[in-house]
Amino acid sequence: MRYRFLILLSLILLPMIAAESSFYIPQDQNYSIKFTCEIDNAICSATATCNASIDYPNSSSLISNEQTTLIGNSRYNLSLNSNQTSLAGDGYTLALLCFDGNLNGTTTINFGINPSGISPTQQRTDTITRSVYFIFVISLILFIAFLFTKQSTPVKWTYFAISILFFLIGINIIFIGLEDEIVNPKLSTFFLTFTAISWYFYWFIAGLLIIMWILTFLQTFFYNQNMNNLRRYD
Repeated sequence: MRYRFLILLSLILLPMIAAESSFYIPQDQNYSIKFTCEIDNAICSATATCNASIDYPNSSSLISNEQTTLIGNSRYNLSLNSNQTSLAGDGYTLALLCFDGNLNGTTTINFGINPSGISPTQQRTDTITRSVYFIFVISLILFIAFLFTKQSTPVKWTYFAISILFFLIGINIIFIGLEDEIVNPKLSTFFLTFTAISWYFYWFIAGLLIIMWILTFLQTFFYNQNMNNLRRYD
């Protein structure tokens, strides 16, 4: 079962509404929307003007009839600041109203905002899924090695620690992928919190692993020093 189906566990409490989006904008970042001015499928002249309006997914207004900037060759630019891209979700509506002499026309485009600004696709989801499976298999192999190895205690617990690290990496990949596909802000925040917690555990385990090997090295070093001193008195 694909990892994104984990979202279904939360549908009872927080329903989500998905909308078709033409492109995605990275959350909490300044972003420039560039477009070509067209009226009746014809490119506008250099003297045309275009105004833009953007509605949130709930149909409230984000930008109302703001004039865009001509950047050349009938291409225009609409700049958004980080405050205007702070709310993740699908179903933003961009309405472009262009005037070219006696002609005018309106174009409507849907877009979304997510943490990465990358459009969720089946191919991307499949790639992430295969990566997670591979990482979890490595984690399982290392955990089995921990259970059955006859090697020294530091090596045995190193298998365990690295197994946990790989497991946490897999969990982080899942949570990061889910953040891009979730359109409900509250649910996105929920997964973002778990992502942060899992990273804290990741560095905690990594720190313990480093400390364990430093202590093992020091113990071995002093043991060898003591043995060398004992041989001198034989």
